[in-house]
Amino acid sequence: MNSDSHFQLNTCAWCNSPKQHGLVCPDCGADYAKAEAIKSKGKAEPIVVTAVNNTEESFFEINDPVIPVKDPGFEKIVCLTALPAMLVIAMLVQITGFLAGMQRIVFGMPVNEMGHAVTGWLCGFNSIPSLWVTVSSGERGYISSIAVLAALLMLARYALVNKKPVWLIPAAVIFLLQLYGTLIISENTADMLITVGGDAMGLILATLLIVIFYLGKDTQLYKGSLRWGFLAIGAAAFMDIFAPWYNKDISAIGYGMTGNIHTDSFKMINVHLWQWDSLFTLHNTIGYSCLLVVVCAYCLGIKQANQWVKERARQDRLKSIRNN
Repeated sequence: MNSDSHFQLNTCAWCNSPKQHGLVCPDCGADYAKAEAIKSKGKAEPIVVTAVNNTEESFFEINDPVIPVKDPGFEKIVCLTALPAMLVIAMLVQITGFLAGMQRIVFGMPVNEMGHAVTGWLCGFNSIPSLWVTVSSGERGYISSIAVLAALLMLARYALVNKKPVWLIPAAVIFLLQLYGTLIISENTADMLITVGGDAMGLILATLLIVIFYLGKDTQLYKGSLRWGFLAIGAAAFMDIFAPWYNKDISAIGYGMTGNIHTDSFKMINVHLWQWDSLFTLHNTIGYSCLLVVVCAYCLGIKQANQWVKERARQDRLKSIRNN
């Protein structure tokens, strides 16, 4: 046997990569036996592969991994462009001032009020958000605590039933935050957290809406295109909340009265005795941390989309070989 024949036997006949253990080339997805038959005879004979276990003979086949998206190529383009485009548009609104008022009313304020409400729920207060104000009970109650606990139990059940233990981590973290906010801190401290939580928790909620874009490909978030709406809301709300704190623009943040109600910054400085520098530091720290989370989700989303593109290409090549 000459060296060329020896080389051909030890490499994949389809892509010339060194053979690995198994029946299929990990680089191109070709079946070694079929590829060699096609190269030498022009066609592949039907091959039945059997595995013998003791005295029993069983047939087996190689199952292709399931790709959760319809078009991996399109998903890759979307993962690359959608998030930067949304953030750039939202940022241009803040820079130019064009439609900035609408951005605040439609996107920023609802997320801000949800920030107040979520913080209140974690502290044991029955908070009800609206467009301009969040109504919170004067003392702790039980309804919000029970509702949050029920939601966490549902999340934990979803993680266990669908074998996604990673979702148990946020469920446990939120549960511990609720215990601390409800049972340990004083009502005065809780009131301070609820006040500052409008923008502080609002940034976190906006980030969550953005990150959702890269999650739940097997849920209605993807199938029903809900992720697009969440991405648009999250990007617009994040820029509306973060830009004034980044620019240290007190007039845009709001200080004084709005609709006969003191603004959050006024309460923080005059009631809870914070300083502007401390408020700027807090919100910028949260904002930068949220941006880091967004960048990580963006990179992981692109990496996942690339894997799906490669897997779809491998499956297409394998189907082409099987059909010959």
